Amino acid sequence: MDHLFLLTFVFCSISWIFFWEVRWKKSKENLIEEWLQRQSLSEYKYLFEDVQTLEELSLCVLSRLEEVVKAKHHWREITEAQVQLLRDFAFQEWLCSQSLEHYYHTLKTLGCTTLDDLAQFDSQLQLSLAAWGYYYEDYIKLSTGVRVLQASKGNRDQDYEIQLVHSLAERRLNEKWSLAGALIFGCTIALCFLIRDLMFYVIENEKNCVEKNVSTPGISIYFEAYLYSMGTYSSSPWQFLASSQLALQRQPSMGDDEEEHDSPVEGQSEKVKKPKKVYCYISPKQFSVKEFYLKIIPWRLFTFRVCPGTKFTYHGPDPVHKYLTLVVDDGIQPPVELSCKDRNIMAATFIRFLHKNIGGSETFQDKVTFFQRELRHIHSKRPRTKTCLKVNRLSLLESSLKATRNFSVSDWSKNFEVVFQDEEALDWGGPRREWFELICKALFETNNQLFTRFSDNNQGLVHPNADRPPHQRVKMYEFAGRVVGKCLYESALGGAYKQLVRARFTRSFLAQIIGLRMNYKYFETDDEEFYKTKVCFILNNNVSEMDLVFAEEKYSKSGHLEKVVELISGGAQIAVTNENKIHYLNLLAQYRLASQVRDEVEHFLKGLNELVPENLLAIFDENELELLMCGTGDINVQDFKAHAVIVGGSWHFREKVMKWFWAVVSSFTQEELARLLQFTTGSSQLPPGGFNTLCPSFQIIAAPTHSTLPTAHTW
Repeated sequence: MDHLFLLTFVFCSISWIFFWEVRWKKSKENLIEEWLQRQSLSEYKYLFEDVQTLEELSLCVLSRLEEVVKAKHHWREITEAQVQLLRDFAFQEWLCSQSLEHYYHTLKTLGCTTLDDLAQFDSQLQLSLAAWGYYYEDYIKLSTGVRVLQASKGNRDQDYEIQLVHSLAERRLNEKWSLAGALIFGCTIALCFLIRDLMFYVIENEKNCVEKNVSTPGISIYFEAYLYSMGTYSSSPWQFLASSQLALQRQPSMGDDEEEHDSPVEGQSEKVKKPKKVYCYISPKQFSVKEFYLKIIPWRLFTFRVCPGTKFTYHGPDPVHKYLTLVVDDGIQPPVELSCKDRNIMAATFIRFLHKNIGGSETFQDKVTFFQRELRHIHSKRPRTKTCLKVNRLSLLESSLKATRNFSVSDWSKNFEVVFQDEEALDWGGPRREWFELICKALFETNNQLFTRFSDNNQGLVHPNADRPPHQRVKMYEFAGRVVGKCLYESALGGAYKQLVRARFTRSFLAQIIGLRMNYKYFETDDEEFYKTKVCFILNNNVSEMDLVFAEEKYSKSGHLEKVVELISGGAQIAVTNENKIHYLNLLAQYRLASQVRDEVEHFLKGLNELVPENLLAIFDENELELLMCGTGDINVQDFKAHAVIVGGSWHFREKVMKWFWAVVSSFTQEELARLLQFTTGSSQLPPGGFNTLCPSFQIIAAPTHSTLPTAHTW
């Protein structure tokens, strides 16, 4: 609003200046034209086009007319008129110089029109009449000025009067802008506030409409709109997949408040040549685009969830109806371009529903608070009693899977009391956290081949393994999803129950969890070597001579070609060109990152969504989801030192032993820091917020013994 107000002020100022200049110039031109007409000189008006005021005309009229006016008798009349004009202007300027300009008309009524007339104004009665009704000081100034004129009568000549007229002409130009400036500024401010009030009035009306829409319970708000494109909007760098290839991704949610018989048209990629009249329905759960056949039969074209993953892009008026347009894109379906008379109200209604769905804020911390509150509410009716989980440390994955084989969602919501076989220990929280740590390690590290890395780097991100061995059943991914869901639920309970997932997932896998579409940019973080060697090469070079087609060759571990996978129907015969190479790279990302692991991802989501609904996960993006599940990956020693609590101890312990401790810790690698954190807390991952949010806090206590190794206790 401030920028708009400033732009309005500048625009109004320029408009007023232009208006004032035109008006002032027109009024002065009229005065000049009238004087020329009185002197029968209208035909010579062209000689004075550069003259702005009548004062300037009086100074130059004779010099410009001298060569063109031939009649001498007429010349004498012009000279007399010019002299009279000069004397009148000189008289005005002299009064202004004495701050007596308000006496000009009074003196003229008394027959005083020139300085010579004023010099003869010696009657006290006449002076009193002239100054009647004004201050006594004006009488003194007028009387003194008359005496000065009388004394200088012999020294006054035409040059003196010309100097006065020059001064008057300059002052007239200065007064033009001083008066105009005040007038323009005042009018501009008034107009700006008027426009602002009108804008606030319009915005307030729109705001009231939005508030009414949001506060209407149980009813989908609808807007009449026009559908311009489905799937090939110009801002999208690539086209969309066939419906068979889109099947592996999560389908758009239908919501409980809409009927299911209106099937959405998936994977559409045609361009609507003429705008199609549609109706946009918005409810707290979804945004639907419908068409009515024969004006009575509804047919749903698109459905988008009301979540942060559904993005609006705003554009100018459409070419046909001149309504403002927007593009809706959820990362799953083709983008939809719509124009609507009430576009702003429609978008604001969607955003208000969105904010209500995510707790009223889009900051990460507020979304986490909302997520955990809603997750606790979902499981609040389930008993939070203890359930014993007896596992074997030597075969942790198999024994854990066996122990939870018959668990219902209610059982997974209970408080696990973990007992390691052949170990005597009471679970006051430490064994439970250790089990979460070990089971995540067994599931998500590459040793068990459920997940794999795209590179040989041990620090690489893990992704579902498309070439998992036969003994690793797809049900294991469902179990992995339940473990992650259990960690998220435990963290929602807060305090000592907080659990983190010890894994570093690829961004593309996290994106699939929240239902986002794949694109080639995920290669940059997930498969850096492939991105550098192939993707960047295609992006930065001419591909017309590379003989690339819309197909991917799949090789065995021994290097033999197993099969050729077409990325689109008939892709083996479609060449990659500079125009469609972005489309090719996105299809390649879809195949390598998503299609190959479709079953694995679907089973993982099945287990995860049993404990955590997909609509709650959808309020985060992939980077926020990693922070939510895995906490802070980088352990900062300064953060560690700032929030560690030192309990008890002598001066020697606090000043010397602790200095040695921090010196050693500062030399640790990230892996050693993670092991130290695991040794003391049972987890190698920090919660979001680092040590400041660690609960209970990290405490260092002086032991009452000597020559012993450090010990750790969890609770």
